[in-house]
Amino acid sequence: MIINFDFLDNSIEINEDKIFCIECENKSYFYRILKTLNFLAVGEIPEEIVIFDKDNNEINLSNKTKLIFDYINFNYENKKIQNKIYELIHNEIDEKDEIELKKSYTRITEIIQDKLYDYDIEFEINSGIDTSSIIKLFKYSVKSNSNILDNIFTMLNLESLFNFNFLTVFVNIKQYLNDDEIKELYKYALYNKLNILLIESSINKFKNEYEKKLIIDDSLNEIVI
Repeated sequence: MIINFDFLDNSIEINEDKIFCIECENKSYFYRILKTLNFLAVGEIPEEIVIFDKDNNEINLSNKTKLIFDYINFNYENKKIQNKIYELIHNEIDEKDEIELKKSYTRITEIIQDKLYDYDIEFEINSGIDTSSIIKLFKYSVKSNSNILDNIFTMLNLESLFNFNFLTVFVNIKQYLNDDEIKELYKYALYNKLNILLIESSINKFKNEYEKKLIIDDSLNEIVI
């Protein structure tokens, strides 16, 4: 995948060999890059960016791009994830599981009805519930970790499993991870064939073997290393 910003001289290459990192010292350009990508993330198609696949066909990443700024509060319990978990479980349930679920639900309703029996009110419980509704009786969550890198791996696993986005952009992640952890992130993304892009607001002299950089200094000089 090739990303071209009309205000940058160099293209951004997302491939299976290296992880691309933009290190932009110029604050106005750093903001401009993020603003353009955020347009994609919220479903717009900005004129400042054109994206091509490996066959040089133009592609649209509107609503298929995720920007990550917050590395403290990982939200694994939003409605989109919940619905995908419901769907995942439902697809894994076979006929035998369905019979057992309905038997268990019937037993639950019998217990509840028994508790209401002594009251002089006729209560009614819906016993004709389907498998999908039984699954949705429960709230499912993804366990969060105390380690930032592990949380990032979990988030990338969810992205990969549910195909939420085609491109994940990490903003200033090098302020939170050390060089060895960045290397582990790169190896993980390359091994799992995930499309990720790093954008940093400062220049880091360290470069590992899994990384390709576009450095933009404060004077807007561009260097690819």
